[in-house]
Amino acid sequence: MTREHVVTRLRNLSAEKPTTKMGQVRWVWPDIQAALAAGHTLQLVHKRLNEAGIGIGYRTLSLYIGRLEREQPSGLMQDIATGRPAKKTESVALPVPGLVGEAKQRARDPFANIRMERERKKSAGFEYDAFSTNKNLLE
Repeated sequence: MTREHVVTRLRNLSAEKPTTKMGQVRWVWPDIQAALAAGHTLQLVHKRLNEAGIGIGYRTLSLYIGRLEREQPSGLMQDIATGRPAKKTESVALPVPGLVGEAKQRARDPFANIRMERERKKSAGFEYDAFSTNKNLLE
């Protein structure tokens, strides 16, 4: 077999119906998304897929759609400051009106309240830290 023959066969393979159920759902995923975005129910999408020859159970289809939705980056969460979609690992910074300086920085820090409470307790006479990793409490 020549290289061109192999490449041609692989290109033709992308136009064929996949053999696995997940592959078939992934194959028509853009159309499923469009139908769901247009307001159609998953039950109707399931019915149409079965009519079209993709025999899949409703529960399995629901599971596969959940997997496909988690695979793709979500464009729903956008960073308001930049207008670009937020990555899965970064938090979305929401502007808090009236905050400046240190208060604005604390609004972005999810653990700021814990840090402030620890600092306040250090200045008090009694120090008990429920989150301490020091297990020897008799010292």
